[in-house]
Amino acid sequence: MADLVTHALTAVLVRGRRRVDAVTLWLVTGVILPDLLSRAPFVSLRLIQDMGFFASLSLDDDRLHLGLNLPHTPAGIFLVSVLISVVLPQWLATPLPRLHLASWITLGGLLHLAVDLLQLHLVDGYFLLYPFSVRPFEFGLVRSDGSVLALPVLLAVCALVVAPWLKATLKRADKV
Repeated sequence: MADLVTHALTAVLVRGRRRVDAVTLWLVTGVILPDLLSRAPFVSLRLIQDMGFFASLSLDDDRLHLGLNLPHTPAGIFLVSVLISVVLPQWLATPLPRLHLASWITLGGLLHLAVDLLQLHLVDGYFLLYPFSVRPFEFGLVRSDGSVLALPVLLAVCALVVAPWLKATLKRADKV
């Protein structure tokens, strides 16, 4: 959970003092999608197996891991963002055109990947050049549980960045 919040806060920092708008929402969506599309199915499959279903399915299969980790590759991020922008009804994407929608989701996913590359993982890193290479890569500067430690700092920095915008918004609301 702290990892998702940390990723969302990095998107807020990237947007800076701009007001929260559709771009910010789609950037945050892009930032949390890789974990939602890869970690959530894996955890769900593990829980289903613990209940006795799909016992013959091996969660240690490399093909399954590669498929679930596809959203943690640049190619997977791009495919997911294009799929969302094509399938999503236009009234939900408004005021952004579909190309901008796909671009902001992709940028959010790449921001997610950039933050994840800083981590040292217990298993192999991320396949940045997939489908051309399955050689894992990571910088390994921070332990993977470091997002819990970074959370208070990110919250404080985001509060400082967003405070002037929030104050101006509340002042305008008082005048109405």
